[in-house]
Amino acid sequence: MYESLIAMFLRERVMPTAPKDNPITARLNAKGYDFIILPPESDGGAPDVHGIPKGYTAYGRCGVYRDGQLFMIVGTQGSSEGHPSNLKWGGYWAAKPVVNKQGKTINVIEVRGRAGVSDDEIYKVAGPICEWISKKIPKV
Repeated sequence: MYESLIAMFLRERVMPTAPKDNPITARLNAKGYDFIILPPESDGGAPDVHGIPKGYTAYGRCGVYRDGQLFMIVGTQGSSEGHPSNLKWGGYWAAKPVVNKQGKTINVIEVRGRAGVSDDEIYKVAGPICEWISKKIPKV
């Protein structure tokens, strides 16, 4: 399941939530989210803030502990805590509405690492991160 999700990320970096054969994307689509975006480090994406950033509907932190376990926090109020000190790497995820080229508002989820985290590190755990978000994120 994760392999096909990650392969889509690696090929496009923007993944529609429409494929109903994938339970992760189907769950996100049912909650009103249209795309998952893994921006490269230089493209910005989910900001590093405490609380929910302006213009976003949900926000949290993510990462991988040194023992390989996933670290995730979520909330419609955002993240009031920083990353734990025993992480191998940390990152951020956020949900927000954006207006596409056709003028339609769509809802997207962004996932990015902190400075110095390679895109490859994000891709390795993209499936589990998106699965966790899909179960916790509120419907829009």
